[in-house]
Amino acid sequence: MAGVIYFKQYGAQRSGTNYLKRLIELNFKDVTVFGSILGWKHGMYETGNGTKFTCDSHEEWIDKQIKPDGKVASVDRFPLKYTPEELREACKELKYLISVKDPYSYVLSFKNFRAKRRDWNKDQVDRWLTEYLTSYNTWGDLNKRHPDRCYIIRYDLLLSNRDSILSSIQSKFNLQRKENPFIDEPRKVNASTDHGLLISKSKFDRDYYIEKKYMLELPEDIIDMITSRLQKWHLARC
Repeated sequence: MAGVIYFKQYGAQRSGTNYLKRLIELNFKDVTVFGSILGWKHGMYETGNGTKFTCDSHEEWIDKQIKPDGKVASVDRFPLKYTPEELREACKELKYLISVKDPYSYVLSFKNFRAKRRDWNKDQVDRWLTEYLTSYNTWGDLNKRHPDRCYIIRYDLLLSNRDSILSSIQSKFNLQRKENPFIDEPRKVNASTDHGLLISKSKFDRDYYIEKKYMLELPEDIIDMITSRLQKWHLARC
């Protein structure tokens, strides 16, 4: 554990967290990105996968995840290679990577993920948006409390300005590069556990997000609904 920089990842589902984890671990030395360790990356200290509890700290999460054999289980219920003591040590200097995705893109992507064959349902979309905005309120507050330990990454900017963002992360956290220039991952990075990422054979179409092609797939009434919710949210946050 000595000399390793640990990041805890946060971001809504379908917001490019797996791609970001891949880039960080490809390009920097002595770095580990926790996804399903120290809480659910799409929440805070919830376990995810249908079993939830409330914790006030990463340390409390560790205590609740210790199994009878003394090992700590991840959110995905896998036994971890880290001991409770090693995880508590990692928490002392823990950094945070917060992935942000355009909410219009998020809604379409999440529907394709959870309800692809169903018709659009405004009540359902409203619930998705409520969860999305609630999560980002929490992560935004984390950033306000610990700005020196957090880095917020916009998914579209990561796709269009990868090297600039990686350089900024490197500078902020004093990371050591493995390669020059930075390495990209051109393939789709699928769902992951903390035992490894699943890399697809198919190439990823970054222009779909950079050029906002997804807007053409959203019904007008859903676009209007998302816009209205966002306007109310921004007013409430002011």
